[in-house]
Amino acid sequence: MQFDFVQRMLVEYEDLQDKLVKLGAFINSDKFKELDDENRSLLNAQYHTMYTYKVILSKRIKINGGN
Repeated sequence: MQFDFVQRMLVEYEDLQDKLVKLGAFINSDKFKELDDENRSLLNAQYHTMYTYKVILSKRIKINGGN
């Protein structure tokens, strides 16, 4: 039996993964290249921060009995 908070983390993990895929696709698009340097830099930082958050969330899920 999984705890409710683990289930919430699993849902959050899936949502985060979807957002990472979309942001990654945008970063590799021509539209991204049209942005100014500051916006490109901030979006890259956002992507890497989200990825780090995903890794942390995954570890929390595992130590609390999730898959």
